[in-house]
Amino acid sequence: MRRFEPVLTEVQQRQVRRARLFETSQLWLLGVFAVVLLLCAIRDNLLVGQIAVGVFALLGLVLRVRADLAFKAALGTFVAIPLATMLASGTGVPENLAVFGFLLLVVGVVFSLAELLRQSLYDKTHKRPRQTVRVMRPSSLIRGV
Repeated sequence: MRRFEPVLTEVQQRQVRRARLFETSQLWLLGVFAVVLLLCAIRDNLLVGQIAVGVFALLGLVLRVRADLAFKAALGTFVAIPLATMLASGTGVPENLAVFGFLLLVVGVVFSLAELLRQSLYDKTHKRPRQTVRVMRPSSLIRGV
């Protein structure tokens, strides 16, 4: 046992293992999805790529995938666009990657909204107070007036 490692019960250890497995499965889902999108972009098959994005969105909503994974996938496709332009400028690969990147941005926004909705429902069911923001009037910011 390491020096500062907390001692966990058996139930807590199971929960930690389950969370790590869940994180790993999300990364595998993202990896398989990235390969499918790359193959669809290379073969100039937009319909299959759009269906793959839809399947990723549905699986992500069901499995509660974090929104940052979709945004990272979109960033990856946007980084690949200049590379595809240099390597295969005469084909439709860069345009397909741009379409997939935009669709992934939309999926990321949907995942973010789903996370916000889940959090607000959780707060309502657990009777947590809302965090309020104090609004200051401009006259209260100026001293001496």
